[in-house]
Amino acid sequence: MSRIIYTPEAKKKKNVSLKKFFWGAALFLLIIIILSGAIYLSRLSAIQISKLEISGNIFIEKQDIESKVKNLLEGLYFSFIPKKNYFLVRPKNIEKNILKEFLRVEEAIVHKEPFNGIKINVREREPWAIYCSQKCFFMDKSGFAYEEAFMNSGNLIRFIKTDDEKLPLGEYIIANEIIKIALARIASAPNETFFRYVDIIGYLPL
Repeated sequence: MSRIIYTPEAKKKKNVSLKKFFWGAALFLLIIIILSGAIYLSRLSAIQISKLEISGNIFIEKQDIESKVKNLLEGLYFSFIPKKNYFLVRPKNIEKNILKEFLRVEEAIVHKEPFNGIKINVREREPWAIYCSQKCFFMDKSGFAYEEAFMNSGNLIRFIKTDDEKLPLGEYIIANEIIKIALARIASAPNETFFRYVDIIGYLPL
């Protein structure tokens, strides 16, 4: 019967290989333990957003804002980590989505409250005029069209009529320079509530 005889050098190489395997396996196991621990901690109910406090809304229903924010916080990252984890919630992302979803909101400020709450304060746009072509839109003082309106929306708000057929909702439909001219024109006729766009910018005699 033959047997394998290891030289000292061969034994040394074998021991080195075993050590590498051992340390590699130990490192892999350590990584698994750390990841498992991190996932477990990230799912603790004590650090999940469960309270929403909303203020500043007037015409927008609080429930609508709550529903939008809860939808943003639903789901998991990488199939394991909750999006509503306090440390992973990004206030700026919530603010951006509120402004995108609710055009009436001019400003949204979101703060996290340790360790399971969010405070949301919104400031709604104030209607400055109703801007009309084939359709009418409420417009704030910055020229931003934020909501569809009707010609009979009230007699205490000014109307601006234009022949421009393209009035995009959710955009600035009058430039700042024109707004300044409009303010001066309207200030000169405080009792009037109906203006033509061409009159305001001076294309026709006032």
